[in-house]
Amino acid sequence: MIASRLFLRQFFFLPFIFLSQYSSAQSLLTGMPTPDGSVYSFERDGNTIYIGGFFQNVNSIPHGSLARFDAITGTLDAWNPSVDANGVTCLANAGSKLIAGGSFTAINGQTRYGICMFDLVTGNLDSWSDTANYASWRMGIGTYNNYFYYAHLGQSWDCRIVCVDANTGSFVPWQSDSLIYGNVNAIYASGSYVYVGGQFTLNGVSSMFDNLCRFDQSTGALDLSWHPNPVVNNFGVTAIVKTNNEIFVGGDFNTIAGQSRKGVAGFDAAGNLTSFNQTSSSYEVLSLYGDGDFIWVGGNSWQLGGASRYRLAQIRISNAQATCWDASATTNTWSTAQAILVKGDTVYAGPFGSPSLSVFGGNPLPLQGDTISGPDAVIPFQSAMYSVPNVAGNIYSWNVTGGSGTSTTNSINVTWGAGPTGTVSVTVNNPSAGNCSADTSLQVSISTGTLVNPIDENDEIFSVYPNPSEGMFTVKVDGKNIHELQVFDLFGREIIRKKTVNNPCTLQLRDLPAGVYQLRVVTEDGLFSKKLVKTDYLF
Repeated sequence: MIASRLFLRQFFFLPFIFLSQYSSAQSLLTGMPTPDGSVYSFERDGNTIYIGGFFQNVNSIPHGSLARFDAITGTLDAWNPSVDANGVTCLANAGSKLIAGGSFTAINGQTRYGICMFDLVTGNLDSWSDTANYASWRMGIGTYNNYFYYAHLGQSWDCRIVCVDANTGSFVPWQSDSLIYGNVNAIYASGSYVYVGGQFTLNGVSSMFDNLCRFDQSTGALDLSWHPNPVVNNFGVTAIVKTNNEIFVGGDFNTIAGQSRKGVAGFDAAGNLTSFNQTSSSYEVLSLYGDGDFIWVGGNSWQLGGASRYRLAQIRISNAQATCWDASATTNTWSTAQAILVKGDTVYAGPFGSPSLSVFGGNPLPLQGDTISGPDAVIPFQSAMYSVPNVAGNIYSWNVTGGSGTSTTNSINVTWGAGPTGTVSVTVNNPSAGNCSADTSLQVSISTGTLVNPIDENDEIFSVYPNPSEGMFTVKVDGKNIHELQVFDLFGREIIRKKTVNNPCTLQLRDLPAGVYQLRVVTEDGLFSKKLVKTDYLF
């Protein structure tokens, strides 16, 4: 039998409490369950919330480390598995089963080393069992459809990531091709890769794959091209989540992929480190929750997302800034937050602090901004107007890439550049609602093939002479700047392109064969077009 080991860091320091007023719009909901110890994990199944942690009673009723309650009313359910004193640190839902992981060695008097399954309908303990890496700070479990992934513990305290069909309890023929030595705190299965985070080495040798790596979800092969190599301290990588199309990693690191990041880092679909870089007072992040365009962060910081947010914050991914959601009136007494779940406008948190299950309501969470009105396809150097609905008292901050323009109102006039793409985005701040902001953006295609504001070739301000010509043409647009000039043959092939030319300018086609060509001239007001007739050059 493998002896049970638990490496659980305890927080004995007192948080700094400043005598100040908090303008928090978030308040604790009453009528919620009250565990007598720390909550480390959440899982939701419909309107039922599961909690796991290190507690012996809930509402003064014996509930050893596991409980469930109604998300709407807060009513505690009679479901009451008996977990030994070592606790539950991870919960996950796969297929028809609830998967529980932790440092426990027995459930309902039956041997279960670090992992077990319960039927979601009956609540009964499943007969399936295995030995997981229950010595980890948090027992990492990842799910994908009805499958779950975890670190199977070998006799020499080495691990492999394995996969089980939760509905049948059968192991599938998949496992990581590398042995893992150390703690596996987080696993995320994306469909392409199985991401693994913690504080570990592979095959017993320190390498660039320490603490964070990923395995091919089809073959189990280590992805040799992906090695962020976070420089960790106490816990290692503690959380891996996906929101929209980005993978976010949390932990106690200052550096990852060779770049400075305090406890949270984002990776795009190709595995590249993104520009997301939230500012916090500490590198220690213990929990993450992906929520569409936002990432929730829990740790021991008093500053998160560049704002005063004690231990818990909602951070907008687009600008890495904390939103107006602020529960500091409660969270400033916590040491840290190690579990987060968000359901609608309700936020569930498991802190080292009081209450040990904290459920916040209050104002609705920030939403996406209104759709930006304006053209999403323009020609180079065109000016275009963009706007969002105007709300009295709101503050509008615009940002333009691929062009230029400034505004502090609900609309902006943008002069686009050469292309091929640009972005116009706006952040709308509402001072009357705790500076709650929302943002949105519009991607714009910039192409000469986009005939925006085409101007008739017979327009009097546009002239080309002589035409026909033996090859020397003068091009003139009265009162306009010529930003770009192009000449195409009858097959649509571009023959000549000139940028920022004089007005008038000389166009030389003597080296081209005699024939008909198409001239396009781009100005700030639109596109001029005219046929050019080139005759044989007579010496």
